[in-house]
Amino acid sequence: MMVLVAIQDGPPRLRGRLSTLLLELQAGVYAGSLTSKGREAVWELIVDHLEEGSAVMAWPDPDNATGVDFWTQGANRRQAVVIDGVRLVDFPRLKE
Repeated sequence: MMVLVAIQDGPPRLRGRLSTLLLELQAGVYAGSLTSKGREAVWELIVDHLEEGSAVMAWPDPDNATGVDFWTQGANRRQAVVIDGVRLVDFPRLKE
């Protein structure tokens, strides 16, 4: 199954590790084909080594109304929310 990963401010060691598992399309953006177990293993690697960065992983999901499911990790204003059974991305306002 096709997987897309985007890393921001990730440590070089993590980026290097990901580039051995997925194709690095652009700095911090990776794509490849993984099984669901492979996807979970790569996500665990990201979570364990991300440090202060942020990451998102997305893949096709025919059971989701948007056709895509995703995981996020790290400091990021975008948050996953479920509205009327549909998983979407919320972009909350910054607090002043």
